[in-house]
Amino acid sequence: MVGKLTAERLITLLELKPLLPEGGFYGKIYPHGGSIHRGVSAIYYLITPDSFSSFHQLTSDEVWHFLQGDALEQVQIYPDGSVRKYRLGSDIHGGESSVTIVPADVWQGTRLVPGGEYALCGCTVNPAYTDKCYTHGVYDQLLELFPGTEELLAQYCRG
Repeated sequence: MVGKLTAERLITLLELKPLLPEGGFYGKIYPHGGSIHRGVSAIYYLITPDSFSSFHQLTSDEVWHFLQGDALEQVQIYPDGSVRKYRLGSDIHGGESSVTIVPADVWQGTRLVPGGEYALCGCTVNPAYTDKCYTHGVYDQLLELFPGTEELLAQYCRG
């Protein structure tokens, strides 16, 4: 008999590891081991109430695919300072989206909706992710770039 799927169980089943400094847990889907394929990379990404995706920026486009669990709130801040908010989840009729796209050079942060237990997503990056394409968001530096976003940054910045 299969028990209820929990964040802890998914971490074990999918062999997920903490993703530092961003937060959350990840496991490579493609490529799995070996060298990075230059075209695309994909991971499982798990968010829990204590481990959200802190503001960060990639030099590649990223596609988020909601797989299961509770809904997520994703915030994107564009270079011109405009802010877009998305809700990822399985309730398409209720306005949730099963896919979001984060263009290259857009700041992004994602966390569970209040009361959620976990959300499992797939994240695909093109061109493929490398550590060089990641910039971690620091509250003071982001506030300097985007004045008036204190409350938003406080929710989505770690540390």
